[in-house]
Parts: sequence; C-alpha cells; structure tokens
Amino acid sequence: MSKEFPNSCDSNAIFNRQLALSHMEGDVELLEELARIFLREFPRMMQNLREAVGRKDAPAIAVEAHTLKGAVANFGSVAAVEEASIIERMARAEDMVGLHEAFERLESKIALLKPLLTQVVNEPALSKA
Repeated sequence: MSKEFPNSCDSNAIFNRQLALSHMEGDVELLEELARIFLREFPRMMQNLREAVGRKDAPAIAVEAHTLKGAVANFGSVAAVEEASIIERMARAEDMVGLHEAFERLESKIALLKPLLTQVVNEPALSKA
C-alpha cells in the first residue's frame, strides 16, 4: 500500500522496517517491544523538548533532541533523525533562529512515524514482512 508523505519524504525515510530489524539482529519481538515503549514515551519526550524550546534552554534542548534522535533511530527513521540532529546542533551552537520551525518539522515526522509503529504493535505479523 502506497501512502503520500509531505515534503518528498517517502515511507522508508519515516520507518525503514529492514533497517530497524537489522539494528535488532532480526528480532521482531524486540522491534515490537521498542515500538510499544516508544509509543508510550514519545509524548513525554516531545513535551519535554517543546517546553525546552519554549524556554530557549539550549542545554535542555540539546539533551532532549539527542534522546529523541536515539529513540527514532531504532526504527530507521532517517527523516526524524535528521530533524532531531538539526535541533541538537542548533542548541549546541546556541542558535535559536529557526528553532521553532525545526521543532515543527520534527513533530511532523514523528506524526508520520506514530501510525506506522502502531501498526507494528497492533499487527505483529507485518513486522515479519
């Protein structure tokens, strides 16, 4: 099934099942468990980052973006990793210009990732495909 992704971002850039499974040495159950944990924890991670961005707290932004980057990297989400990396670099350089826009781009990538991971959790057989 093909799905349109905004900004020329294809589904493999959002969730690359093969890359995710290679990170997990082919362990489908681990992929499902990490997807379950991510779905439970990402709202808190995004809220922490949102609050840090609102405060323009560069050290907190860098930490939160780095944490989120690691979480989405588990799923081969190149697009979300890229956006989180941009935010992390901006924060480390204390460059707050364009930070809100970068956060919105990350948020949009996570919004695309969420239903794909929900599908992994709800339809485990698809993880084996």
